[in-house]
Amino acid sequence: MIFDLEGDQTLGREESRAARLRPARDFCKLHIIAHYPAALLPSPFSVHPVGAVGLDDPGREMKGLMRQDGMELALVRDLPGTPTLFSVCYQYPDGTGGNLTTSGSASAHVTPADLDRAKPIFAAHPGRGIALAAPEVPLAARARLLDLAGAFGFFRAASFTAGEIREAARMGLFDHLDLVAINMDEARALVGAAAKTAVRGVLPAAIQAIRKNRPGCQIVVTDGVRGAWGLEPVGDGVRPHHVPARAAELKGSAGAGDAFLAGLLVGLVAGLDFAGRLEFAALLASAKVTAADTIHFGLDRAALAAHAATSGPLPPAVARLL
Repeated sequence: MIFDLEGDQTLGREESRAARLRPARDFCKLHIIAHYPAALLPSPFSVHPVGAVGLDDPGREMKGLMRQDGMELALVRDLPGTPTLFSVCYQYPDGTGGNLTTSGSASAHVTPADLDRAKPIFAAHPGRGIALAAPEVPLAARARLLDLAGAFGFFRAASFTAGEIREAARMGLFDHLDLVAINMDEARALVGAAAKTAVRGVLPAAIQAIRKNRPGCQIVVTDGVRGAWGLEPVGDGVRPHHVPARAAELKGSAGAGDAFLAGLLVGLVAGLDFAGRLEFAALLASAKVTAADTIHFGLDRAALAAHAATSGPLPPAVARLL
């Protein structure tokens, strides 16, 4: 839930403040990212979320929406007496704000053992899958996912929040990844750069931190309306790519970065090269912002093709996917 506060003064300790509830819904990162492969990729590609929800209305709604997308939910546990992860966000008129997020939620109880339950799926598809380690479950569970994915030859992708990315680096998670997709704020947090530090002051150090023990790792850093930078491993170095943000009618920017990561994964499955994946990801992110919710639920292949027709030319290989 997202509230726009009336008045720009900081909330007081015992204050009651009027606020407008936005007609927009937010969803967990795993749900946002996984929605697009589930919606856009044909059978026999399947999506298997691993996680936990409470036996409450938010949990039931989330599972219902995932089921509508065709996701396989056998690895999503229901935890009695534990709430589904939920957040209430508030924003001041100047755009600043914060949120209140459930502590001790079902997501916080996802363990490495939950990932071990997924081992038969890995074993049934050796070398033919993608493992996505997304925020909002403990890093230890994500580390186990990457271990299993490596053992069975899966492509391994991950994103991290700004608050956890340095801990992820300390745990060595970057050493087990084929793709790291983060935004500029997260890149700054990784290298300890000040807020608003320019790209040129962040990317070299971020590349070094991520590729220290994994020189073959692909890196993508999104930066809102300034587009995205992709670092493609070439020999001992990287080949930089920049893809601009594509034209779109803005209704809601939240979730665009997650849609970009989803586009990279869809492009990988479709056989696009690295530059083509970036172009497809930029297209998908621009289509996402035309919806107020963090997931654009109406975005199927036909709708994406219609959006592409209004957002500028595409490389031929990307256009053929539509």
